[in-house]
Amino acid sequence: MQRKHIQISPQIRLRKTLAGPFSSTDLMRPFDFLVFLAGSTGAAFTTPLMRDFVQQWMGVAGSSTPFLDPPVGAVTRYIKFVWVLKRSSAVSWFASQVNQIVRDVEALRNQGQDIAVDINIYVTGEDGLSTSRSSTNGHG
Repeated sequence: MQRKHIQISPQIRLRKTLAGPFSSTDLMRPFDFLVFLAGSTGAAFTTPLMRDFVQQWMGVAGSSTPFLDPPVGAVTRYIKFVWVLKRSSAVSWFASQVNQIVRDVEALRNQGQDIAVDINIYVTGEDGLSTSRSSTNGHG
């Protein structure tokens, strides 16, 4: 794990951490901004993580991975999900989960919660690069 601080101005200092592969999800808890980056089948790990964070935002008890139960003071408010794959047919593996995540986050934002998910899917192997993007932060 690599931790760094970036000084934006004398009054603003940002903290970033680059971690992975993960041996513990506790490393993700103290950060307000998470980036899940997956290549090909790596989405089998990152998609359920993103889903569990959204379920926690919704207050759903008994998430699919109980070790991810949020501690008091969990601060995550923004998730960027990037999936790079060779064939567009692979998108169907997780399409229903990703669509549900987008619907859930939109519903929470409509209730006034300050959260967002930005989902980017890049297909690299079929007639060049193509992209798909879904964002719930109003900038999509």
